[in-house]
Amino acid sequence: MKKLIVLIIMLGILLTACGIPQEDYDAVAQQVTELELDLADVQSELSNSQAEMATRSIELETIIQDNAITLSELQSEYADLTIQYAEEQRLARQRLSEPLWCTDFGRWRALPELTNMRYDSIMDTSTILQAFVSGLPWVLRVQGTHRDTIWNNTQTKIHTIRYREDDGEQYWMHFLVYFDEFGWREGVFWIDEQCWLD
Repeated sequence: MKKLIVLIIMLGILLTACGIPQEDYDAVAQQVTELELDLADVQSELSNSQAEMATRSIELETIIQDNAITLSELQSEYADLTIQYAEEQRLARQRLSEPLWCTDFGRWRALPELTNMRYDSIMDTSTILQAFVSGLPWVLRVQGTHRDTIWNNTQTKIHTIRYREDDGEQYWMHFLVYFDEFGWREGVFWIDEQCWLD
């Protein structure tokens, strides 16, 4: 653009020196002035465009940084959830492979544990289970016990204990007591609560 202006000025000088009429000179000078104004407008627009581009570039950079931070946070959260899920799966597999103890439930943690169980005789186990049931907070009194044989010629039986609560109603609790026979291990399974007491 500057070369064009210089060329027009040079042409104007040459033409003036050759005796160009004043009105032609004035017309060329007017065109030069208009071209200079146009150039100033273009330079102003270019400057504005550069400033806008710089602003947009900063905004884009900010968006990219925000997105990078968000992505990093999401990846971290995903990693945490993956670890948590894996741990929950491990615990679930462990619960399936291990006995479920009554003390694993929050509500049983404050209740008496069956720690004195003896497997010397069926009567001893019934007596100990009656004492356990009578120690439960909601039991008013134990009223009796009976046993059901589930396999012939075994000491392993279902012990049913009858008791009353504060409301005066009669209820029953059932325990499956395993003895050391047929490859079983000694233990007490609380049928009503679906967990092991011993």
